[in-house]
Amino acid sequence: MKTKALIDYFDKLLPLSEEEKSFVEKVFVERKVKRRQFILQEGDVCLHNTFVVEGCFKMYMPDPNGKEHNLQFAIENWWIGDIGSFHTEQASKLYIEA
Repeated sequence: MKTKALIDYFDKLLPLSEEEKSFVEKVFVERKVKRRQFILQEGDVCLHNTFVVEGCFKMYMPDPNGKEHNLQFAIENWWIGDIGSFHTEQASKLYIEA
């Protein structure tokens, strides 16, 4: 599993002990996502915040006419997720696409 990038990210903010690094390796799950694949769609509840190891994700919301309005891009070593949906456990109005 590619937890090295995540451990390096945490280490820059606050150095981790070997026990904490082991915990990160156990708890975090690597998920491979293909280009143009969604990790969140409107109506879904956001269950995860995603750390981007490689590639780029975009978060957007369509208007009533179907036009996409980009809200965020997440590149390598950034986080992405619908925080509002994650915390309230309510359906998201957003899309997140690789």
